[in-house]
Amino acid sequence: MSNTRRAADADPANGDYEFYSKRYRWRNSFLGSKRLYESSNSEKMKPRSKREWRERSDATMAFLQRAGRAARTMNRLDREAVKLGVEPTYAPGELDQIIADLGDKFEVVRSERDG
Repeated sequence: MSNTRRAADADPANGDYEFYSKRYRWRNSFLGSKRLYESSNSEKMKPRSKREWRERSDATMAFLQRAGRAARTMNRLDREAVKLGVEPTYAPGELDQIIADLGDKFEVVRSERDG
């Protein structure tokens, strides 16, 4: 992507994002330094940001599901390898832990998908 295109995409006139100064209020402290206080609308996202968040969450969930399927397949293959007298790729219980971890991550992303 060219620099000109990047500059056009980031043009504040397009209004696709909130300005930092609108999301936060700056106040002077007793000593004159600036402190940051969140305003009441700091949790709001623009429609484009919401859409991108959902799209990226959906993609993340899809890849976590694929990784979980791959880990379950590897677990099955390791069990079959042990039956055939071949050394398994992973230590006993290691893939179960990976599968559980992927499931936990999936649930976290799913619960935060819609904000």
